[in-house]
Amino acid sequence: MAKDRKTRDRPLRSAARTPADRRLESERLATMGLTTAKLVHEIGNPLNGMSTTVQLLERDLMKPGPPDKELLRATVHDLSSEINRLRSLLVEFRSLARAHALDLQPTALASLVTELLAVETVQYAERGIQLHNEVRPDLPLVMGDQEKLKQVVLNLCQNAVEAMSQGGCLTVRADQADGHVTLEVMDTGAGIPDGLDIFELFTTTKPSGMGLGLAVVRQIVLAHEGTITYTTEPGRGTVFRLSLPACPPAKTRRPSTKSPPSPS
Repeated sequence: MAKDRKTRDRPLRSAARTPADRRLESERLATMGLTTAKLVHEIGNPLNGMSTTVQLLERDLMKPGPPDKELLRATVHDLSSEINRLRSLLVEFRSLARAHALDLQPTALASLVTELLAVETVQYAERGIQLHNEVRPDLPLVMGDQEKLKQVVLNLCQNAVEAMSQGGCLTVRADQADGHVTLEVMDTGAGIPDGLDIFELFTTTKPSGMGLGLAVVRQIVLAHEGTITYTTEPGRGTVFRLSLPACPPAKTRRPSTKSPPSPS
């Protein structure tokens, strides 16, 4: 028994960590700390406002006489809006924090984009957006998770539409070059201000935006071993460029010239 206790109490040796491992771990912890601080800020401010609103509502309900229905309706509406915003924030943050398990399949990006745009055309038209689909139908396949790539395309297009509050032109273009399939989403909106890293967490140019959508987009693209960049010109619009590795062409196999073995 004493021998077993001595064995159990023996400290376990940890694997040797290289300087690169320690640097990556330090960067990860720093990122987690910054992200947590921003998340607390994004959640804390609405909660403080909601707490104050509830206190005012309770005070109004304690007054003699019937309550003001219009005031109640407006207050409940404001609370409901904040609750929905916080719920959306947590959903997107959960998507960002969760490791993306990809279901990679040979995917026709051209067909995927065309089908999505066909569904959104009416909605875009109602907002005064002219849609130009310049996606080549003969693009090579990419190894991709179709649902995740749909999320990327929809998010980029939605951002472009929201940047054109007075209407404008949305152009989606896809081509191939150097073994990659490239997708461009172009708008004629207000552009992105200088010095703003739009891919950074909780960074947004929209009054009601949460600043997580493009961070999720970049994470999905990187998981596909792709890249995403953008160029912008204030007052004239923004172009997001997505690049994914194309599937290698299938190799043709020569038919075997060996004769089948003779039956024994």
